Amino acid sequence: MNDDLWQKGFVQLDASIEKKFKAGWAIFAKANNILNTPMELYVKGVNPENEKIAEKLTEGGNTLIRKDLYGQNYILGLRYSFNK
Repeated sequence: MNDDLWQKGFVQLDASIEKKFKAGWAIFAKANNILNTPMELYVKGVNPENEKIAEKLTEGGNTLIRKDLYGQNYILGLRYSFNK
């Protein structure tokens, strides 16, 4: 039996920016997982019973067993540093 698992490749895009001011203050913004690309885990092979499920679970002779969406995350903040 061939139960090999593999994770489909995906791209995750993050970005951040920071502007420092005098007297130790800074403002920053961060965006994580901007594309919200899912992580997909497959097992080699196809189970005929999966055809009864409305959702598409097969791709290229492999069966999707897990799909995680982590969502986008945005942060905006103000920072003060005591070490100038």
